[in-house]
Amino acid sequence: MIDFDFPTNLILITKSFLSEKTFKVICNGSYSTIRSIRAGVPQGAVLSPTLYNIYTADIHVCTTMFADDTSFYKTALHHLTTSSKLKVASRSIETKNEIPTDPIKVFGTCESCRLIIKLLGVHLDKRLTFKYHIENVTRKANNAIRTLYLLINRKSKLHITNKLLLYKLAIRPILTYGYPAFHGIIAATHTRKLQTLQNRTLKMILDRPWWESTEQIHAETKLPWINDYLQKRLIQNL
Repeated sequence: MIDFDFPTNLILITKSFLSEKTFKVICNGSYSTIRSIRAGVPQGAVLSPTLYNIYTADIHVCTTMFADDTSFYKTALHHLTTSSKLKVASRSIETKNEIPTDPIKVFGTCESCRLIIKLLGVHLDKRLTFKYHIENVTRKANNAIRTLYLLINRKSKLHITNKLLLYKLAIRPILTYGYPAFHGIIAATHTRKLQTLQNRTLKMILDRPWWESTEQIHAETKLPWINDYLQKRLIQNL
């Protein structure tokens, strides 16, 4: 800001916004000691995204960004990483390689290669089978079902319309997360896992036995099959 001749008052305001920040943690009514924040911008502040974008704009590597989720692509750490005082979380550094390699040392810490890379919540394996991603979203969807069980179980007094609304708003988005990346290329067995979870949930909501026709359940609820739903959403987003 000084190099670009910003007004002095703006420079001082920005400096005050970023410097001398502290934090403390509370656990069971007990407070930790006050610690200083050495890097980063205040979360939730309107100015923070703009400052973050300015601070990282001159990094000479390929980047992908979504809000504050940033991924850097480079064959090695660029010298600007350290010269610009950009803090890199070593646990977030991953490699993509066909052959196992020796551990990579980052800031004195050895980091082993990972066969699965997580980008914006989507897990990518080296063959792009999305097996781990499907397992992850089905596990999260099952957790959501358990959380909402008192409302959507077979004996719940909640109206079926509201139960289905809860499924469409709180469970199906988790189950189908990342569909633009995997729809159309994953194996049929993975799609069936998503469909099976939807079938089981709908039968619980309608209080129907496990052996009842799945086609009838979908016709009664007017919900599309998972594959049809993903295809429709994909077309809508084109």
